[in-house]
Amino acid sequence: MRYVKALIIPDFSCPPLAGEEKSSPSDSEGPHGQIRREFGQFCGVSQILWLRKIASACRRQARKIRDTLRSRQNPLRILSRNPFGAKFAIAKFGIMILALGIIWTKVSFSSDRLTPEEIVRVCYARFYYAGEDMRAKVLMELINKVGQKRVRELTMLRKDYEDGGNQKYYMYFHRPADVKDTTFMVYKYPERDDDRWLFIPALDLVKRIASNDKFSSFVGSDFSYEDISGRKPEEDSHTMLKKEMINNRTCFVIESLPKETSAYTRRVSWIDEANFLPIKEEFYDRQNELYRTFEALEIKDIDGILTITKRAMRNVKTGHSTEVTFQEVKYNLSITDDIFTERFLRNPPQQWLKE
Repeated sequence: MRYVKALIIPDFSCPPLAGEEKSSPSDSEGPHGQIRREFGQFCGVSQILWLRKIASACRRQARKIRDTLRSRQNPLRILSRNPFGAKFAIAKFGIMILALGIIWTKVSFSSDRLTPEEIVRVCYARFYYAGEDMRAKVLMELINKVGQKRVRELTMLRKDYEDGGNQKYYMYFHRPADVKDTTFMVYKYPERDDDRWLFIPALDLVKRIASNDKFSSFVGSDFSYEDISGRKPEEDSHTMLKKEMINNRTCFVIESLPKETSAYTRRVSWIDEANFLPIKEEFYDRQNELYRTFEALEIKDIDGILTITKRAMRNVKTGHSTEVTFQEVKYNLSITDDIFTERFLRNPPQQWLKE
């Protein structure tokens, strides 16, 4: 039963249950930390992704049952009015739990079988594919080496079509005035280069971002276009270097080398072994010198999903840095496909952008 509590309801990442203290990189693991480690460290990647899908379905069904029981209507009266519907909902939830249990019994508990490629794939899914879709207000602070700040505010919409596969992004800039009404859209594909478009309102121009421009700065920040939507794990070869403690978390330390031309020649990542989120990354240039660092500054439990709500990218050579804070994050909103079209690049969907 402890696995049901820790795994099914809070989603694959196993964040704290209701009433428990929210977790962050520096927090202790809490009462379910051991279960999170067992699930995260020892599961094979394919079982993890399947468990994630079923856990998400269980969570949705559990919410429906919970909302019914919390309604002002007497649950017994609901059963008597529509016994078939109520029993079907409960039976459906039971079948989902049974399926989760069957897959769980097939999971291997050998950390030696978790390869660096599998770790990176799960990290990629946890970081870029959390939930079925997502909406967030984003505060982006551009900080120069003497501490002067420029602030950009935008709304980000994201819709996933399959874990680690097809995905779409839409971003609308609210301020400052020089970027207001600028929009950015990404179509991600598993088998080929992503498509990216930028609408520049001052020119009334939709500009397609060429694949070789994906390493360029995103609206003047220290993040590249590729950083925003993610780099596919298959584009690099991965090697486990060691395990190391960082911010009181045990992390896999993995070196990634690009298979083709990239903005970096080497990347070293610290991936939390309990939740598979990236805690820190270092990027090295052609001279094998460190030139950029990424850091997860804050992690929160949102709708049962561990989310990096504050992150920073720093250019070590120039001293410039960018801090990004995700606010008002919501998952599983049933965002419609038509949002991600050229029509809404030019005419933003106001119903999703209200501040």
